[in-house]
Amino acid sequence: MRFRSIVAATGILIIFITLLACTRTTAVKNEALRKKSDTRLLLLMKKAAENESIRFSAVCRQNLTKQNEQIIASLGIEIQTKIGNIFTARATRDQIAQLAGLPFILRLEGAKPLKPRK
Repeated sequence: MRFRSIVAATGILIIFITLLACTRTTAVKNEALRKKSDTRLLLLMKKAAENESIRFSAVCRQNLTKQNEQIIASLGIEIQTKIGNIFTARATRDQIAQLAGLPFILRLEGAKPLKPRK
């Protein structure tokens, strides 16, 4: 009887540690996203459906290298335009959250609709 309660307690402890680790990973991603994103992007992400594509721009620490482009592509994000250390792209909420966790990304900004002047 005592052995069963020890096994049960051990199982509960393992489940608790696993859940805590998963929660911590999500919190770190969300913290990076919050720190690196402007308000417009956060609002666009909040309004977007789960798999909806969001237009945004990103500022990198230095000019975008081929290696960094490959890392971004591995997240499923296709770069649309790039100039120096800035690029534009479309991605889902989850992809943008993963992008925010990359150390070479400094800033993420939601796309601003432009209208022609009259």
